[in-house]
Amino acid sequence: MNNQCDINQLFGEISWQGFIEQYWQKKSYYVQGQNTEYFASLISRQEIDTLIKTNGGKTDFVISLIGGKIVNPEKGVGHKAPSYWTAENVFESFEKGSTIRLGNIASHCLSIRKLQQHFEANLQTDININLYLTPPGSRAFGAHYDDHDVFIVQISGSKIWKLFSPAEESPVEVLHRGRAGWLKKEMPGSKKVRPLPIPDEEWSVKMQAGDLLYVPRGHVHQVYSEDEESLHLTVAVTVVTWYEVVVQALLETLKESDALREALPPDISNRNFNTPYFNNRIAEVKADLEKHLTPEIMRDSVNEIARRFVVSRNPVPDKSAPVPEFSLITRMRIRPDMVYRVEENRREMVFYYSGSYLLVQYELSGVLEYILAQKEFMIADLPQENSELVRINFIRKLFEGGFLEITS
Repeated sequence: MNNQCDINQLFGEISWQGFIEQYWQKKSYYVQGQNTEYFASLISRQEIDTLIKTNGGKTDFVISLIGGKIVNPEKGVGHKAPSYWTAENVFESFEKGSTIRLGNIASHCLSIRKLQQHFEANLQTDININLYLTPPGSRAFGAHYDDHDVFIVQISGSKIWKLFSPAEESPVEVLHRGRAGWLKKEMPGSKKVRPLPIPDEEWSVKMQAGDLLYVPRGHVHQVYSEDEESLHLTVAVTVVTWYEVVVQALLETLKESDALREALPPDISNRNFNTPYFNNRIAEVKADLEKHLTPEIMRDSVNEIARRFVVSRNPVPDKSAPVPEFSLITRMRIRPDMVYRVEENRREMVFYYSGSYLLVQYELSGVLEYILAQKEFMIADLPQENSELVRINFIRKLFEGGFLEITS
């Protein structure tokens, strides 16, 4: 595979659609040696060293040193402020067995940003990519599971991944839009103990350069290097759940429900909650939820989440693209990994696309529909209900907005 990202090639013979149907959110999936050239092009060991030497110690550089040697581990340095992790301290801890973790690596590396955008476009959710550089005979974490799905991109070296049965079915990250200090705090006696008791072992794999591994959320995994250094990316996928749809829908329900907006009594810590007052209030809240949390509001909630996903994307700019003179023989295509959505109102259509939007008059609806259906086209082939000038101006707007690009 070359240094261009193709989602179908990433997943080998099964293709992306086959992966979604057979494995996504169900079970782990391993692709061996399919992407060696492309993964190697994402980032090199030398580039990582340069990043650390250039940015180490800066407060906006997300770096941490975690874990240690498996045999005769030294005491780690513990949590440190970003300013501690100068290049000297980073490489010293690495030599002692700690794994270098670079968070949000896509913000520092364009090729990884394009990979991130590729996953965003195909999974329609937020993607975060961390880089892990592990010395020989070391591990970053003990056995654990995540509340998000992960794709492992092995760039160089090798690492053992032991995969186990799920410890929890489809865990979710709980949303705390307010009072996070109360609700995210671990209660006495309730803290999860990690490393977790290991369920029945399923299988293990030695990840090598060019390999890809998918691990669903909730699945326990144990990871370590053996006799060589390992460099991999963790592509973390925070899926959108129906739980979030309900939370979004409740924001609309709040506007209509006096019961939901009513304050709790100021002495709740000393109250007995099985009383006529609380029973009546609970009944009122339940009735309001049934009244206002309707299927229509739920659909509106999904629509709002979809719209906000599209406009929150930040596409990779193509600064090398010249501003052309368009003609009927100009060939165009939708830029790779664009996400978009079309909505209609009385006067016009609203065309949302990665990080932007365009108001489209209904007389151009046929042109837009043709573009979205064909993906790649010549301007002369567009529906001709409009004049040549109108069609070219519309194409120019989509080009200047970053939705379209010129093909060779």
